[in-house]
Amino acid sequence: MDLSKLPTWEELRRLPLRASVAYAVRYARRVQPLWQPCRADFDSQVETVERGLEAIEDFCRAEKLPRADFAAADRAAREMTADAADGVRFAAKTAAFALRSVGHAIEAGNQAASVPDAGSAVVANIDEAFEATEIDRETAEALAAVLAARRASRVDEAPWDADEVAHLAQQAAEAAWAAAGSEDAFHVANDFQRLRCLALGKFPELGQPIDPGEYGPLGKLWSGPAPRWFIRQRTFW
Repeated sequence: MDLSKLPTWEELRRLPLRASVAYAVRYARRVQPLWQPCRADFDSQVETVERGLEAIEDFCRAEKLPRADFAAADRAAREMTADAADGVRFAAKTAAFALRSVGHAIEAGNQAASVPDAGSAVVANIDEAFEATEIDRETAEALAAVLAARRASRVDEAPWDADEVAHLAQQAAEAAWAAAGSEDAFHVANDFQRLRCLALGKFPELGQPIDPGEYGPLGKLWSGPAPRWFIRQRTFW
């Protein structure tokens, strides 16, 4: 299986965080039917994970998340990997990676919201210094412009959680490919390119809402007919 067809985490880092989470949850949806055979042994876990995936989609659409427990859903997904066949194990891992990605995206968003704009604070201090005649107005304005330029170019200093969203989105896609078992049975829509074209924002911002479902702008989960295993398992879903 040629995983080079998938974008790297560095490429996914070009997307805002909501878009990366949408990318991850679409892969989880593609392989979701594969874990249906373990429902008899892991019924409560399956329900918890399925509710978690629905909550991820709500997050991507910027809808309210009443009592969404992504950590519990992540634990349930990992429990489903115990003593499971390869397809089930990797499908459950895909869901776990998607669930962790949304947790890190929320944390990164909280960090951005709670940290004041340091550049604005510095500019205010410059103005105070000017008022105290410590520097002249022209120097103050020049220094403010330099600080603003630095602030605009410091994408690489994003919070750790933001980087982890891109890592987890990549891992979700790779786990889904492993779950599918064969490359020729896993023709998928090019979500990454479509998300890029939508221009939803910049990393490490949360970005604009995006509907990751099949009736949203990303379209169907499959670029051609769905694989036979998907159709067969989904009849019992």
